[in-house]
Amino acid sequence: MDKRDRKLFFDSKTESDINKKLCDLTQIYQRNKDNYNVIFQLLKTLGSFSEYREKVKKIMPLLEKNYNPSAVYFEVGKMEMTDENYDSAIENFKTSLFFIDTNCGSILEMGKAYSAKGDKLSAKEKFLELASNYDDKAAYYELGVLKEEENDFYHASMYYKKVLELDQKDIRALFKLGEIEKRNENFETAKEYFSRIYDINKKDIYNLLELGRMEAELGNPAKAKEYYEEVLKMKEESAAYLELGILDEKSGNFNLAVEKYFKAIRCQNDKFAYFRLGCAFKQLKKFDEAKEYFSLINDAELAPVAVLEMVNILLKEEKIEEAQTLYNELLDSGLDKNIYERETKRVDAYIKYKLGVSDIDSDNEISSYIEQLTNYDEKNSIDNSKFHFEENFDLEKALRFVKNNLTEENFSNTRSGLDYYIIDCGYPIGNENGKETNKICVATVLNSEKIVYMIPAAKERLNLEEKKSVRIRK
Repeated sequence: MDKRDRKLFFDSKTESDINKKLCDLTQIYQRNKDNYNVIFQLLKTLGSFSEYREKVKKIMPLLEKNYNPSAVYFEVGKMEMTDENYDSAIENFKTSLFFIDTNCGSILEMGKAYSAKGDKLSAKEKFLELASNYDDKAAYYELGVLKEEENDFYHASMYYKKVLELDQKDIRALFKLGEIEKRNENFETAKEYFSRIYDINKKDIYNLLELGRMEAELGNPAKAKEYYEEVLKMKEESAAYLELGILDEKSGNFNLAVEKYFKAIRCQNDKFAYFRLGCAFKQLKKFDEAKEYFSLINDAELAPVAVLEMVNILLKEEKIEEAQTLYNELLDSGLDKNIYERETKRVDAYIKYKLGVSDIDSDNEISSYIEQLTNYDEKNSIDNSKFHFEENFDLEKALRFVKNNLTEENFSNTRSGLDYYIIDCGYPIGNENGKETNKICVATVLNSEKIVYMIPAAKERLNLEEKKSVRIRK
């Protein structure tokens, strides 16, 4: 191999354009047909193309006698992994280890193959072998992934942190740790991990989106917007428009939110964008448009919620029979009422009330939900993320709480029907009919059995020494 070919061959190993790499290696091969380094790299590159892979898997083992056999069978194993032939992949990695039993790559990939075929125990054994014998950061990372799959986020974090001990700039481990902290709602800590990635690579789109989400969670919408706009400078990204739309919804700019969601849909046919578009139209009281976009959602997870939103809109429009028909169709489709307990109880209660079949006959039998509550109280309202509903209160505790915190006069005036309690928190917490409001739902009671939800923030406000103005709203 002459000097020109040696340089071209060396450069080909780091070439990111696979087509150019194949072209360069083909040229080198034409001039160096007896060079097994060139033949191996050419076959390895051809194996990246699905149309050549089967032939390459048959030809490459022929290099066993003239090239590093451990490397040969390692590459064949990776090609089998690509084709999801995991048993065959494992056999090739075993052959690779037969020739060189310290081939860390073969041990790692064998663990991945076991994991992909569902044999998590064998996968774990391989990763632990690699971690304990070679202190391999890739093995620690894969052990973290296995722990995440088991919902053991504590030990997953430990493994990812072990990766960082070996390489402080490992982006995969930083991102995983950020996701775990986000899942645990430790948004400030999550932001720190994503910020470390930002310092390494300011053009990582997925990381920019997460940084924006963390800033939004921490109450910094302007900073969140900056990150989303950074993404859009690089790429028309559906997720960035979606997040900007959510920021607009939070600030009550529903028309702007609609514009952002349309842009998100233009970039990608995202069903969640359709859902948020329906919610935004609902807030604008454009119920026909809201129902239109809710009806377009066929995603298994979102569709039931979308149908329930349409039912709620029909109830708002006092189209009780139509709402009941749609609701019954949803139940007949196999909806699990345990999963959607809160929504179905509210709808059940309201339909029964409007049809005059409620058995409410005393103040001790208070049911819940006459109408969709205000923006900040609805499940699918953006501002709902600020509050966590507590649902395990029995009636006695519920009434004791209400009696202790509402004036006796107001409490005695509760009428049979569907009531909920509002407290003036003394500072803006949301929007009602386009205007800032200080009111927040304290509690609602359902069918004389339990508190449906009680907002902890309201409980804290109620416990202040200085009593705030409290009133019951029908």
